Amino acid sequence: MILTSIDGLQNPYSRIIFLISIGDLFQTIGFLSGPFLVPEGTENSMWGRGTITTCEVAGFFLQFGNTLVHFYTVFLTFYFLKRVKDKKTPEEFAKKYEVIVHAIIWLFTLTGCIVALARDDYNPVEGGDLCLPIDKPIDCNIHDDVECVRGKHAPIDALLFLALPMIISFLLLFANLFRFTNYIYAEEKLMRLESEHNANSGNQEKTKILKSMLCCFRRKDQNTSATGIRGRSLGAEALLQSSLYVFAYFLCFIAPIIIFIYIAVGKPRPVWFLWGAAVFSPLGGFFNILIYTRPKIQKARRKFPEVENAPWFVLFLAVIFSGGECPKEIDVSTPSDVDDSDFEDRLRRAFGFGFYSRDEENPPLSSLRQKKNLAKSNTIIGS
Repeated sequence: MILTSIDGLQNPYSRIIFLISIGDLFQTIGFLSGPFLVPEGTENSMWGRGTITTCEVAGFFLQFGNTLVHFYTVFLTFYFLKRVKDKKTPEEFAKKYEVIVHAIIWLFTLTGCIVALARDDYNPVEGGDLCLPIDKPIDCNIHDDVECVRGKHAPIDALLFLALPMIISFLLLFANLFRFTNYIYAEEKLMRLESEHNANSGNQEKTKILKSMLCCFRRKDQNTSATGIRGRSLGAEALLQSSLYVFAYFLCFIAPIIIFIYIAVGKPRPVWFLWGAAVFSPLGGFFNILIYTRPKIQKARRKFPEVENAPWFVLFLAVIFSGGECPKEIDVSTPSDVDDSDFEDRLRRAFGFGFYSRDEENPPLSSLRQKKNLAKSNTIIGS
């Protein structure tokens, strides 16, 4: 979706979202293929048809994608913070932070995966449905009378390269969100004080001569104030967008974080945490798509008043097929070989709304026959 958009990977935000999506793709492949790639005959495994090699592949994909998602989610909130709080432009942010952060994330992620692969850490978990860094037999490292066949160092590796990054990401997300929220509230307080000051100043201007003398200065102040209000509004929107990404992250990964901590300390995993991880963790990419397209849908409603009351799902599809961006135009012309009444009836039943021309000189189009004629005259709707 991002690759097919007009801007593509031209700005840090798109690049970070793209890499989160890549990580989520690898993680989802690891989750979905895990039950089938565990070695055949694994205890409690209903669908295992693989070998230890296929298990290692699934485990590698899962750890690789999981680590990328955690770190790049933190990086995303950091990007929002710097853009709004420190007024960094995308170019300044890319030049100062992006290269070094990308290098650190990829170096740590690949190191953890390669270490786990070299030490035979990837083995089936006790449920037989996933391959993760875990000792085999399970918990053999904490029992002196049980010899580890594989993954003797898996618990410590899981702690260093899985649980610890999750915990650090968790704390950094809270820290970034706290700083972001604190900044926005401070800006809103400043805006209220400025409004009160401007109101008091206005009451003191009693003479027309003074008003005339100060006209230019007042206009400049009004423009500055309007710019400041718009900037703060964008800051609040960025805070909301960042908060949604953080909320989706917590919803998807709080259960896996706890599970990996249990694995690292050699304790049995509660079943309901396993269920939580199985249900929510694969939905991370879906939640990210919903959050990413949310402001694009709002922009489409503002840009095209004729679809202001359109169902959310229709505009969601329009944004998706526009490469994740607000559509440049909405062409609502009727196919020439379709009967008007039948087409209009199906349109109403399918979408529940009508389309109207944005041409202010013409009244709203009352029939699809008029829309067809408008389309034939090469008039673009929503341009």
